[in-house]
Amino acid sequence: MAPVTEGGRSACTNVRAVELTLTRPANSVENYWFRRHEVAYLAARPWLRGATVLETAGEGHGADILAAVAREVITTGTDVPDHSVDVVVSLQLRPDVTECARVLRPAGTLIVSTPTRPGGADELTAFLEPHFRVDRLYGVRHRGRLRRLDRKFADGFAAEVAAPPATWHPALRREVTRVTHRDFTFTEDDVDTSLDLFAVAIAR
Repeated sequence: MAPVTEGGRSACTNVRAVELTLTRPANSVENYWFRRHEVAYLAARPWLRGATVLETAGEGHGADILAAVAREVITTGTDVPDHSVDVVVSLQLRPDVTECARVLRPAGTLIVSTPTRPGGADELTAFLEPHFRVDRLYGVRHRGRLRRLDRKFADGFAAEVAAPPATWHPALRREVTRVTHRDFTFTEDDVDTSLDLFAVAIAR
């Protein structure tokens, strides 16, 4: 496993909004969100093999997933040198794209995931310009059992889980505890209706 380097907070970790963070759930009610975040870390791995990676969330568990394939993972760090990393991973938060472009080597890769907003893929692509060109764009969706649960609940399974846990039906609580990363899939079709967007962008 690659080493995980820790330090102070890089300018690249400045974010506009932190929607989810990847820490192991303290209790079962957080399991759905944890697994939805975990699957993005797992999906990022093919772009990280042998790379020096800056992981902006610095949540530890996510860094361990990345370190299984990367040469080195930097979770945080003050004064990250210009053009010193191959890949920046920014999952479920929006990074300062100017700073990410600064730390990346020429034609380096930025991997971003974010809950799908009303502007969809066009809004995310515009956010990454002019520093990055989107090379691949996927939507994260429920699969299998969670798709069946989407049909069971009028507003969908994710909307039910977003409600205060104190209001959950016991059956919903049981379903949440059973969620794994295998309950999610990535598709390039109709990404604007997906749960999350997952983009692979190349520095200009």
